[in-house]
Amino acid sequence: MTARIAFVGWGSLVWSPRSLPHCGPWTPTGPTLPIEFSRISRDGRLTLIIDTDHGDPVPTWCAPAAAAPDIASAVGDLALREGCPENRIGQVRVDGGLSDDHGATEVIAKWCRMGGWDGAVWTDLISTFHDRTGTPYSVDAAIGYLDGLTGDTRDRAIEYLERAPVTTDTPLRRVWRTRRMDPGGQASPTF
Repeated sequence: MTARIAFVGWGSLVWSPRSLPHCGPWTPTGPTLPIEFSRISRDGRLTLIIDTDHGDPVPTWCAPAAAAPDIASAVGDLALREGCPENRIGQVRVDGGLSDDHGATEVIAKWCRMGGWDGAVWTDLISTFHDRTGTPYSVDAAIGYLDGLTGDTRDRAIEYLERAPVTTDTPLRRVWRTRRMDPGGQASPTF
């Protein structure tokens, strides 16, 4: 029998799953996790990760994994979509299999049990902000980083920041939204 496994997401996985084999639409019924734009990706975007130091609890999204007979298959599918090693994919099985170093697994395991899932997988990347900039992550440092971007890198970074699901309301996103609006409520021509 095929296991009932959920993909859990909070960023581009929701609006651009690409070839990830999931069935049904993504729904905003995932577990609440501390999320923030505190990772700098290879292409320069600030991306969302589970961040217990800087993130605010936000509701995540979920979709059932299609054709995943077990958790290992779902891990492989998500690692392929994300272009990361399998050890950067978090996983939980309600029968006791856990992976975690920041507390999210217990929250996700409880959510799985309450929702009737056999398990869940999620992207479990770490912050690279300090390594890439030499500055510890803060909202002000992230705004400064965004201000320094140009060209396609800037366009991709802003697209990612603005296309994340509306429920992904993080500290950086709130400051970004406020900064983007002038007193009349119109988008400012500068970032």
